[in-house]
Amino acid sequence: MVPAWCGTVGAVDTAVVVIVIVLLVAVVAAVAFVVAARVSAGQKRAERERQRQETAMVMTPDGRVSPTAIKVGDVLAIEGTDHLVVGSVRYEEDGFTWMEHLLEDTSRTWLSVEDDEGVLETVLWRQIKGTGLEPTDQQVTHDGVTYAFDERGRAAYSTGGSTGLPAQGHMEYADYQGPDGKRLGFERFTSGSWEVAAGAVVHPTDLTVWARSADA
Repeated sequence: MVPAWCGTVGAVDTAVVVIVIVLLVAVVAAVAFVVAARVSAGQKRAERERQRQETAMVMTPDGRVSPTAIKVGDVLAIEGTDHLVVGSVRYEEDGFTWMEHLLEDTSRTWLSVEDDEGVLETVLWRQIKGTGLEPTDQQVTHDGVTYAFDERGRAAYSTGGSTGLPAQGHMEYADYQGPDGKRLGFERFTSGSWEVAAGAVVHPTDLTVWARSADA
């Protein structure tokens, strides 16, 4: 016959085991909560930093939309005249990228946006025809202005909106610089002929970007 106190000891042992398990579960839950809280806080900080960086990329120091954030559908106020962006071309050469935005008018006007290691340059280009010019010399003269050779290369491109170009492809370019912010540019797509455009640097204070609504 088993003594009565043996049953009491067994009951006590079971109770102790239950209490230990409950305590362990509580500890594990507490640790999990702390870890989750830390991860959540870290994620929130990372998200805030990402948003801050994105804002810095699309906003100028004075609170305006940066030219680097221009997209199809935006309206650009350039030197007091409004222009609708109807198409965009993104170029890439050896990891370096820049943009050209086609504006709605009858003269094939483009705004190029180039951020070279923090130095932002925007140039308003207008296509010119019948010049007979090609980028073969160190200097090129057009309309009484002499331009000096700056750079030449080959880039891949992709398009958005209405540009008159294929969705993607390759092109050659050659750039010349003149006095007082004047530019002369040559572009040749696929195996076509050289297209020539005269440009002028646009000062940041002369350019305002009216961004298209995200719901538009």
